Amino acid sequence: MSNFQRIGAIYPTLAEACAVVGIAVPRALKGRYTAIQAEDDRRGKAAGRVYQFPDGRGCAVMNWKTGVMAVVVYGWIPGQHIDRRELARLKAEAERARATEWAREQACRKKAAAVARSIVEASRPYLGDDVHGYLRLKQIAFAAPSLLEISKEKAQALIAAGGIDSPPQGLRQLKSARLLVAPLVTKQGVSSVQLIDEYGTKTFLRGASVRGAVWCPHEKPVCPQVIGIAEGVATALSVTRLYGVPCVAAMSAGNLSAAARTVCALFPSSLLAFYADRDPSGIGSNKAQAAWLELGADRRSGSPMTPGIYIPRFNAGDYETFKQIKKSAGAVPTDFNDLLALQAHNGVITP
Repeated sequence: MSNFQRIGAIYPTLAEACAVVGIAVPRALKGRYTAIQAEDDRRGKAAGRVYQFPDGRGCAVMNWKTGVMAVVVYGWIPGQHIDRRELARLKAEAERARATEWAREQACRKKAAAVARSIVEASRPYLGDDVHGYLRLKQIAFAAPSLLEISKEKAQALIAAGGIDSPPQGLRQLKSARLLVAPLVTKQGVSSVQLIDEYGTKTFLRGASVRGAVWCPHEKPVCPQVIGIAEGVATALSVTRLYGVPCVAAMSAGNLSAAARTVCALFPSSLLAFYADRDPSGIGSNKAQAAWLELGADRRSGSPMTPGIYIPRFNAGDYETFKQIKKSAGAVPTDFNDLLALQAHNGVITP
């Protein structure tokens, strides 16, 4: 029914339960349900839940991303015996909370997916003749069949008509009237969209399911011999331009494993190649490695057009050139789009 585990340990304080479950400790509990950020949540996301029991004696603490749940009994002393009937009552309350939250979450996802489909249907293909500002920033002068565009006004109207809350901060953070639309798909079809303004600000639909969803550059792709998985739309397009490899976008490093499972279902005969970011934290490469190992792939090495994990390499000259390209002393190349910009600057390739 859901990805939540059965009730495990009981804790005497909310802080202890939140630490174990992997969510932030709420400053205050608001009503029966309180949504709170979980570890690795993007800004505006809140995968944590705290459900207060009706009698006020405890609560259930849930992490919607990991499926971990714990029970808090206020004032309980660790090691103290809890009556069997009381324990059964606590577990029943927590199970009710889990079931209620699961039903609410599924309803939100269904409604958001319907809005996403309406946005896709109302959008027009991005042809690349009038280069979108974001793609100009990324030095990408070509189009992809499933990359769309829509006006901010029309997108906002469809979101309102669909009866879902706007994305975090609404669409106010999107500064341009012209938006790129990247449809995100799972095995069940379109689940959400990513909206990108001409300055590179991005947002997803509130309540939509992004886990395991990918942006595919082609609407009806055949199964290629090798298919790439990158983090973002610009990186995926850059990989295709650099190496000729069809590449999907997982939208974040944390989604690489789930996205890879979706890709395996959509392209069952294709081999996988991960194109990770060279970020200072190492998150991109670590998540790609975890996804690669999870799928049981053999770790073959070769050119960036064969299965494996690939991270862009930059020499000392590249770092200095990139600062000139970006006109910033603090600019540092990290991904395959930055590699594309460097090769275009050096005349190796035409973007």
